[in-house]
Amino acid sequence: MKNFIFLVILSVMLIFNTGFKGNSEMAVGNLVWNDANGNGKRDAWEAGIGGVTVKLYADNNSDNIPDGPGNGTVIATTITAIDGNYVFSQLAPGRYIAGLLIPTGFVISPTSSLTPDNDIDNDNNAAILYNNNTEVRSNAITLSPGDEPTLDGDGSNGNLTLDLAICGTSNIGNFVWFDRNANGLQDANETGFVNVKVMLTFPDGTTYTKYTDADGIYEFVNLGPGAYTLTFTTPVGFIASPALVGTNREKDSDPVNGVVSLNVLASTSNYSYDAGFYKNICTGIGDTDGDCIGNLDDLDDDNDGIIDEVENGGYDALKDCDNDGIVNYRDPTPGCPTRVGNDIYGVPFKPLTWTDCNNDGINDFFDWDRDGVINELDLDSDNDGILDIQESRDNRATDNNRDGMADGVDDDEDGIMSSADVDDHVYGGPGLTPEDLDRDGLPNYLDLDSDGDGISDIKEALIFGGLNGL
Repeated sequence: MKNFIFLVILSVMLIFNTGFKGNSEMAVGNLVWNDANGNGKRDAWEAGIGGVTVKLYADNNSDNIPDGPGNGTVIATTITAIDGNYVFSQLAPGRYIAGLLIPTGFVISPTSSLTPDNDIDNDNNAAILYNNNTEVRSNAITLSPGDEPTLDGDGSNGNLTLDLAICGTSNIGNFVWFDRNANGLQDANETGFVNVKVMLTFPDGTTYTKYTDADGIYEFVNLGPGAYTLTFTTPVGFIASPALVGTNREKDSDPVNGVVSLNVLASTSNYSYDAGFYKNICTGIGDTDGDCIGNLDDLDDDNDGIIDEVENGGYDALKDCDNDGIVNYRDPTPGCPTRVGNDIYGVPFKPLTWTDCNNDGINDFFDWDRDGVINELDLDSDNDGILDIQESRDNRATDNNRDGMADGVDDDEDGIMSSADVDDHVYGGPGLTPEDLDRDGLPNYLDLDSDGDGISDIKEALIFGGLNGL
């Protein structure tokens, strides 16, 4: 009889010393996640971490230190699933401590809960570093039959609120831009694109969405190593730029069909994931100069530096003053009231009258050379072969490629290029002030003999080799 009692006592002692079940079915778990914002709470977008090692220790003397010699005796080991979940089952009632081996590319979360027995799910219970900071452990959690939380999905004999958080140390980004010329490369005059949706998909399938800031910048921080994807949502009315153009990965557009697949390395930062977008219709009817600002909104439709209002004598050729469905430059009775005040030369504005000497249905008031292209769309309004921007003789303007359009950028997006704009950070402006060299009331760009010497500008350009016919 004494031997029987001794064996029973010994069996009970072995059950509690090893932590494994006798006739009990206790369990504990269940999540390891990347606490990217370091708040100690699992947010909906924070991903589980798969493939990491979790160890289980017993704490039968209730001192929050694993039982056994040295740093404690491991009674069970498991590897987290791809979603970061883990569980130790078939345990006897008692106190247990979980230990997480910190993988490369992670550090401990700065915020933790020291009381795993609070039964709060999705809080960080990883609190104490061990083994030269390679392992982080929880304090002890007590498992009692029939007394465990039931809202965690495993009944009253298991506690699945023992969650452990660490923080990744890698970062990615960077730039979404308005690719004006649709070449897939970031050019000097192209600016960031605000409020573009960028979605990061983590290795476990969790997603996190951000939007680009006022400068077109986005960033995802505190990531762990692994395979991710970035998905860029194309803004309404735009088209994704060509992908992977050239050899400079810092200046190209990376998404293919809107997606970039990438491998994040441990403890690194990679700010080379860029995306460009251009307007659905940047050239052709409605946008003569191809600056992606429609003619109706563009203050300088042909980009020659002379704003439309000046080229049209103070009126808007593309509007419809009398609302009869006929634009002003084609309307014999446009109904536009005479402008009050003076033009840029100090001369009172003239009434808008109809003249159509060549019977092309276009008011000659708006088409000085009668070539069927109204002045605001015509780079050579007097058809003398000398571009308007050259004949303007305004020293601010540059046209280095001699295409008749002012060089520079258009940061304020008013359609006036910076070399012809007084302030390219403020919408609007007078543009260039075309010269009237012979003071005959016709600016040079509308005057076939700008200096009034009896020799046409084109002849002087051919004879003397000047670009402006003088």
